[in-house]
Amino acid sequence: MRLYHGSNQIIEQPDPTFSKRSKMDFGKGFYTTTSEEQARRFTHLVFARSKGQGTKTINVYDLDISAFSELKVKDFQGKIDEWFDYVEKNRRQHEQSNDRYDIVIGPVADDNIQETFLLYEDGIINKEEAIRRLKYEILKDQIVFKSPLSIMYLRFLESLEVV
Repeated sequence: MRLYHGSNQIIEQPDPTFSKRSKMDFGKGFYTTTSEEQARRFTHLVFARSKGQGTKTINVYDLDISAFSELKVKDFQGKIDEWFDYVEKNRRQHEQSNDRYDIVIGPVADDNIQETFLLYEDGIINKEEAIRRLKYEILKDQIVFKSPLSIMYLRFLESLEVV
């Protein structure tokens, strides 16, 4: 399975503990997607956050799908209610979630969706209304590698410079 990671540098050897940002959707980990376009958009965000340091880069990997049967995997696809709780918890906490999954799969709660989470956290809307609003958003996927063992199932293929 081909996966993409948008960055400002080539990453041949991913590190799931490297995440610089707190409050990530699925906690600390190495975030990838099956969407090259999503990775391309993310390169621009990473480049801007790094104040223009590095080069906008899409890193391309091959995932050995035996990881899905050999590791502890949590898949939120089709489980929006459960996904909402998990993302809300991770975005609220500063420390890494203690769920012990090797890989977590699900939709992306991008910055546009953050407003819905804030309204929910402030008690302005309830969980059902938040989920109803989220269903109208176009959510791409993310596959997050949370353990060093999970990284062993990724093989770096190439890097693509983004203009």
